[in-house]
Amino acid sequence: MRKMLLSAAMLGGLLVPAAALAADLPGAWVVDQEAFRRSLNQAMARYLATVPKEQLEQMQANGLDPAEAFAEEDLDGDRFRVEFLEGGVLRVAPVATDEDEADEDGAEETAAEREGRWRLDGNIVHVDMPESDDVRTMEGLVAGDRIELKPVVDPADPDAARAADFVVPLVREP
Repeated sequence: MRKMLLSAAMLGGLLVPAAALAADLPGAWVVDQEAFRRSLNQAMARYLATVPKEQLEQMQANGLDPAEAFAEEDLDGDRFRVEFLEGGVLRVAPVATDEDEADEDGAEETAAEREGRWRLDGNIVHVDMPESDDVRTMEGLVAGDRIELKPVVDPADPDAARAADFVVPLVREP
């Protein structure tokens, strides 16, 4: 569920030629951490609202408050750099932080870099994520130095439908 949520915006254009709406996309983008966490918390609250009351009570009886545990968890979904390269190549690479753990040899362990594809229709970017992601397709509006990606999900799939409103906000890397 978390992987599905970590991946994401469909907005329509006006009756204006696509060339007039074309966004300036190529370059490096990073996750807006505050907006990402807010979106993730809202998605988790919606998910927890679907969990049967008895199951939540059992978790709490076992000393686990799911909402609190999730809020305190250190997720790394906001620590990625996304590069929209010429030719439609998408590169997703982890951003190392001071908190990243080092292995026994002192080398930091980070997730591997992955590649996917992107295409732009006016101000709407369509992204095909790397093979390892649960959510493979995302769409979003490019508005200046901001992109809000949303997963493209099958509304008939209850697990996927929970992620439909989840947003991965990207800002152009300074």
